[in-house]
Amino acid sequence: MIEGMMQLMAQVLVQKRKLYIAVINGGVILVFSLLLNYIFISTLLIKGAVLTFFLCNLIALIVVYFETKNLVEWIMFPRWLVPISSSIFLFSFIVPAT
Repeated sequence: MIEGMMQLMAQVLVQKRKLYIAVINGGVILVFSLLLNYIFISTLLIKGAVLTFFLCNLIALIVVYFETKNLVEWIMFPRWLVPISSSIFLFSFIVPAT
């Protein structure tokens, strides 16, 4: 879902000649991911990597949502996506794997 929204946002940005916004968003999320990995992996080990992955994807989803809404007003973003993905992650994070 995030990849599709990123592709749509990037196509709109190419048409508006503002592709640097997608590059800046990706760079900020990359730096944030590295920082969180450095913090969480040392304390939570593999669960820290999973938590970092989830947080970075959630941040990317929120950034893409607001960027897409600012660029194209008629796109309907599924509001149920964030709570469902968060609950699936939390369930899989809390319940230990066997």
